[in-house]
Amino acid sequence: MFQDSLAPTVDATSVRFSGVWLTSGSAWRGECWMRDGSERPNVVVGSSLSDVLQIGDVPSRYLVSAKAAAGILRRARRRGKILPTRLQTALETIAA
Repeated sequence: MFQDSLAPTVDATSVRFSGVWLTSGSAWRGECWMRDGSERPNVVVGSSLSDVLQIGDVPSRYLVSAKAAAGILRRARRRGKILPTRLQTALETIAA
């Protein structure tokens, strides 16, 4: 039983208590309810993909193979999707 779920009483039925966890959930009637999400910062900080990509030696398991590149191109064509020009060019280069 969670400590926050019931308020202690003496010789009486426990009083309902709803303790709120400020990060992501609450306890009510002996149950724990968690929201589906994560904490987010109060201040928005802009970033782009190039800010977070690793540059340099990358393990080969993270590289796109020629077969995978061809598959991505094939599925995009079949679904009628237009890929960004740079992505299209890079995948065509890898697939060749």
